Amino acid sequence: MEDVHLHKEFGGLAEAFYKKEFETILVVEKNNLTSVPSYIRVVELGISNSIFEDFKRLGVLRLTRIILRERPQIVIFRHPYYYSVLTILACRFLGLFSGRKTVFMYKMDSDGVIRLKGVFRRIRRLAWVAMSYVYDWLTIETSCGAKRVREIACIRGDRVVVVPNSYSSKTFGMLSYDEFPREPVIIVAARITRAKGLEYLMKAFSKVSAKHRDWSIRIAGGISDPRYYDYLKSLIGSMVLQSRMLFLGHLSPDDLAMEYSRASIFCLPSIRESFGIARVEAMACGLPVVTSDAGCGEDFAKMGCLVFPAGDVDLLASLLDELIANPDLRRVISRRQQQNLISWDAIAGKIYDLYLRSALGEA
Repeated sequence: MEDVHLHKEFGGLAEAFYKKEFETILVVEKNNLTSVPSYIRVVELGISNSIFEDFKRLGVLRLTRIILRERPQIVIFRHPYYYSVLTILACRFLGLFSGRKTVFMYKMDSDGVIRLKGVFRRIRRLAWVAMSYVYDWLTIETSCGAKRVREIACIRGDRVVVVPNSYSSKTFGMLSYDEFPREPVIIVAARITRAKGLEYLMKAFSKVSAKHRDWSIRIAGGISDPRYYDYLKSLIGSMVLQSRMLFLGHLSPDDLAMEYSRASIFCLPSIRESFGIARVEAMACGLPVVTSDAGCGEDFAKMGCLVFPAGDVDLLASLLDELIANPDLRRVISRRQQQNLISWDAIAGKIYDLYLRSALGEA
């Protein structure tokens, strides 16, 4: 992993596996953690995606040595760097003498769409095919992503499985809609980048803003694309909505949870998304979620969210208008979503079942 956020997937999985009496070792490029639970050990290797740098640092050998020394039951790679394949092959060969099965999984942070062009597209497709034969399992976060990956020619489709994300119960504990006083606020949690489609939300809101004059939008997220940020500021100015659209910048998990608890609606208007963990965090905090279909809208529709085609400003405006005008509907959607949330405990159970299938030779 290149970075560590314990309120997201690996912190959630570590806590869930701890309940199953597992210890978790996080092997990272750089350790940015100031506080680590007792059931997690962090090992900093300084591995990068540069072959030449890693050979100088002996990163692959160090990672292989850690796996052989610790003899873990499950190894989950967060990124498909070249060293993961070398490590797996080395561990499989040397592990023949250990008598213990280690199951290797790759967690695909992808919607299953290869957006590269030309030769790079073919290389990425070939890499995914090769990985399906090297890893025991390729886990992907949505059913749409799994379907797309399984359709790639020659890939081991039986090794592609859906393992979704969840939310940190410590930070975003399950809250009912009425547990906190709700303000007339639409909250967005997204980096300021074109993939998040924020202009579509702004344009949709401008269509209903005169009808709902006490409502505003608050956007939580760091600026990844300064030019896009300038465009959004200009767009807001042209709509004369400067006082009703506020950029909050990057927030800590606790501050974000506080924003969720005061808002009335969550919206994610992305044009590209792998999973969008902010959606399940918002659901856990009792917010009705309006989201584009990026990152498998059908999965989120089944969870009870209101879903619109990415970029459809008119439909988004209609959904916002309906939710703003109907607090009872907001409560109904909130309850329906929370009934369909999946916990990290359940996800850890699914991963452990995959381990058993491979360890027992059933996969």
